[in-house]
Amino acid sequence: MAEKKIKITVQTVKAVDQFRRAGFVFTFNPQTVEVDENQLAIIKNEPMLMIVKDKQKKDELKKENDETQEADKEQDKKGKGKKKK
Repeated sequence: MAEKKIKITVQTVKAVDQFRRAGFVFTFNPQTVEVDENQLAIIKNEPMLMIVKDKQKKDELKKENDETQEADKEQDKKGKGKKKK
């Protein structure tokens, strides 16, 4: 008998760009995946990942993450433009 799948939305904690766990690759942009009970337990117990509870929170986190990535890109551009002495 096939194991029941559960849909969850997961993202990495803010300091982590990409993280692999339970057969998935996660980023800090929320991603919805279907998992079995074993995968769910692995993800829940992983401190580098968090499960997003509702759509409004997912949207807020995605916006915040997009803004952070944009700020990081701008900072990288500024750093590359400086000449080393």
